[in-house]
Amino acid sequence: MNETIKLVITGYLGAGKTTTIRTVTEIPMISTHVQNNNLSAPIIHELSLSQDNKKVKNQSREDITTVTLDYGELTLETGQILKLYATAGHYRLDCISNTLTEQSIGLIILVNNNGDDPIGDLARHIDHFFHLIQAHKVVIGVTHTDQAPLPKLQLYENYLKARDLALPLFSIDARSHNDVILLIQTLLTTLK
Repeated sequence: MNETIKLVITGYLGAGKTTTIRTVTEIPMISTHVQNNNLSAPIIHELSLSQDNKKVKNQSREDITTVTLDYGELTLETGQILKLYATAGHYRLDCISNTLTEQSIGLIILVNNNGDDPIGDLARHIDHFFHLIQAHKVVIGVTHTDQAPLPKLQLYENYLKARDLALPLFSIDARSHNDVILLIQTLLTTLK
């Protein structure tokens, strides 16, 4: 039987956690999603009716959100099975992130560059998972830079430098297999 190792992916609603796992998993992905009723969630898209009953494309909140976790698996070149877990997108729903990170090889933090406060989102994740950061088990992926080119990666780097943190930081597309593999490989390399 192949050895298994665990990796956790975290980020707020809309950062790309579910998409990241869906992009690389070799098994049918397991998701725990519910309809999102959070009116403060990031705006994505919807169709609605105008006053004359014609369909109009409007922006709206992300339709679904992870309430517990998402799960997938990836076989590494070594033959090890990498178990991929994504945390809930809302801390109010995230009752198991600390449990998930126990015995994990590390953490990928995804930050939605199109969010209201992406640097603040990164700061909150760093504070929440500082125990893993101290062990150098963290890689950061900034998503949605195609939709929001600002802030630039330099601002994230400046923030990390101000916190005296040297963490791998990449602009990624969670739909890109190569981008997701880059994050995973970088994390695995930092552990050697």
